[in-house]
Amino acid sequence: MLSAGTKPELIIRHILENLDISYRKNVNELVGTPDIVIDELQLIIFVHGCYFHGHSCASEYQQKNEEVAAREALIFKNLKKDGWRIQILWECQIRCDETNVARRLKSLVSQLKKDR
Repeated sequence: MLSAGTKPELIIRHILENLDISYRKNVNELVGTPDIVIDELQLIIFVHGCYFHGHSCASEYQQKNEEVAAREALIFKNLKKDGWRIQILWECQIRCDETNVARRLKSLVSQLKKDR
């Protein structure tokens, strides 16, 4: 079982709360049990751990596990088919530059609100 409520997830939730954005966490009614769901914007945020999901910063595990990649591709395809927007945030980005991640999220949320 994957961890829920990791430090990077808590940071993202705090950023969203500061932006006064309502969200649900670890939504098991949706395929893939997304980390964060913002219903009003049809936005799903996955907070990916670099090692497990094979991010390029995880030098000891550069090659993404093919099973994980295949499962995620199917999850993302199904969620997009149902009208959801997907945003992946990487653990390393959150830990290294929280300010930039907050700025990016604020920009994304603003754009999605305009597009409604």
